[in-house]
Amino acid sequence: MNSKMKDHNKKNIGSRVLFLSFYVIIIVVMLGLYFVYKNISASSHSRSEETIQISKEDINEIMKPNKMDLVYGSGSVVVVEYFSTSCNSCKKVNKYLIPELREKHIEKNHITLIRRHFPLNRAALKAAVVIECNRDNNNLDKILDIMYKIVPHASDAVDAEKMILDNLAGRYNLTKDMLEDCMGDKNIYNELITSKNRSKSLLSIKMTPVFIVQGEVIIGYMDFATMDNIINRKMDISKEQPISEQDNK
Repeated sequence: MNSKMKDHNKKNIGSRVLFLSFYVIIIVVMLGLYFVYKNISASSHSRSEETIQISKEDINEIMKPNKMDLVYGSGSVVVVEYFSTSCNSCKKVNKYLIPELREKHIEKNHITLIRRHFPLNRAALKAAVVIECNRDNNNLDKILDIMYKIVPHASDAVDAEKMILDNLAGRYNLTKDMLEDCMGDKNIYNELITSKNRSKSLLSIKMTPVFIVQGEVIIGYMDFATMDNIINRKMDISKEQPISEQDNK
């Protein structure tokens, strides 16, 4: 009888220990997930809000377009975007921010937008070369869209080249031979690498996207409302009432 009770007590103790262990594991996992979420949220927020001031000399150098840049508009406020087609945040910029900038600021001649290549890997460098070959192509925006769709999934430059050929050959007046000749152009590669190294030396860029709006550096994704506020501030838009209304007071 006593041995049965002892066995029963041991089983109860074992069950309780097992239950408590399982409960502790759940708590630890939930706490871990909470802190991971908190850090990701804080990181995302800080990237979109972080600003850095740099010297006038470097700003003047950065604001000069180079021949590898894609330039839109001719407004007084200069916006420089550093991008890589391998970057998902850059993809969001291309899909959501750029169209609004065109409609609200570029077409109204408020800003000059300089889109500057900063390929983060060899696949993105391959895509940048193709983009440069087609800067005068009327379908450049569509070519950019395709690059943003395929490059993040390319494992290396060879894979990227195959995906580019599969997705672009026979479209937008591009043939397989044209694309292969383009991707084999060492001069464009060298120009892009020189431009990237110049950007790294002036700004110490390690990620994309990065924006520079009249000397103010903003790191990370930015929605239109945030960019619009910065542009308006740089333009020093007057909020005063019309003179006719003031005279009536």
